[in-house]
Amino acid sequence: MAHQFGGPWTEKKLAVLSKYLRAYMQILKERPFHVAYIDAFAGTGRVESGSPDLSPSDLFDDLSRDDLIGYFDGSARIALTSDPPFQSFIFIERNPSRAEELRSLRDEFPDKASAIRIECGNANDKLRELCAKNWNRHRAVLFLDPYGMQVNWATIEAIAETRAIDLMVLFPSGVAVNRMLPDDFTSIPQAWKDALNRLFGTDEWADRFYGYSSQSDLFNASGELTKQARIQDIAAYYVERMTTVFPAGGVVEEPLALCTPKGRVLYHLCFATANPRAAATACKIVRDIFGKES
Repeated sequence: MAHQFGGPWTEKKLAVLSKYLRAYMQILKERPFHVAYIDAFAGTGRVESGSPDLSPSDLFDDLSRDDLIGYFDGSARIALTSDPPFQSFIFIERNPSRAEELRSLRDEFPDKASAIRIECGNANDKLRELCAKNWNRHRAVLFLDPYGMQVNWATIEAIAETRAIDLMVLFPSGVAVNRMLPDDFTSIPQAWKDALNRLFGTDEWADRFYGYSSQSDLFNASGELTKQARIQDIAAYYVERMTTVFPAGGVVEEPLALCTPKGRVLYHLCFATANPRAAATACKIVRDIFGKES
C-alpha cells in the first residue's frame, strides 16, 4: 500500500533532494569515507497522494483535494537510485507496517539489499544513538521529513555535533507551528508551549513571536501579548536557531517555502551541514538548487 500524502510541495522537496544527493555523491565518491544516506520518517518509500492517512490528520483538514493529487517516488527510492550510489542506506520508521513495507526495497533493489538497514522505532531516539557513534571515517546525508513537529531540538543538536552529517529537514512552519500560535498568547495551552519548546530548544520563541499591542501600558501590564510573527518569521527563527549549533557558514539562510497550488505555505525546507570543511561548498550547492526551485 502506498503512503498517501503529497501534493506539489512533495514534488518540489523530492526534486531538491534528488539534485542534492547527486551533487553530494559526485564530490564524495573519490573520498576515503563510508558514505550513507539516512532517512527518518521514511514511510513506505513511495508516496501516493490522496486523503492523508495521518494520525494528526486535523493539521491537514483544510487542504483541498486539488492539493492532494499526484504520484511520486518517495525519498527512499530516490536515494536508492541516486548515481553515484551511496554505500549504505538507513531508513527509520516508527510505524511497524510501514517499516515492514520498507523491507521490500531489498527485493526491489537486490544489488543494494545488503546495504539497506531498516530501523523501526522513535526517530529522535534512533538518530541520537546513531549520532553518538564515531564519525571520523563516515559521512552522510540525513533527510528529516516529519508530518509535523516530531523532530526535537535535542536531535538537531546531536546531528550538529557529529561534524559529519549534511541535514535537510522539513520544518512545519505553516501546517503546524503557525497554527499553534494563536493571536492571544494567553490562549496557548501548556501542552502546545511544551511542544514548541522541544521543537525550538528554548522558550524564547514567545518573545520573538509575541509583543504588546500599541495600546499596551507596559508599566501596569494592562495590554495583551499578541502575535506579531508571520510564517516567514517563524521559519527564519528556526534557521537562526540552527546557526547556533552548526558550524559558521554551515546553514542556508533562506529556506525553501513549500506551498499549495493556491500559494499557502505549508513547510519550509531547511539545510545545514555539520561538516565545517564542507560548509561553503554544500551551502552554495543548496542555495543554487533552492533558487531554481523557488
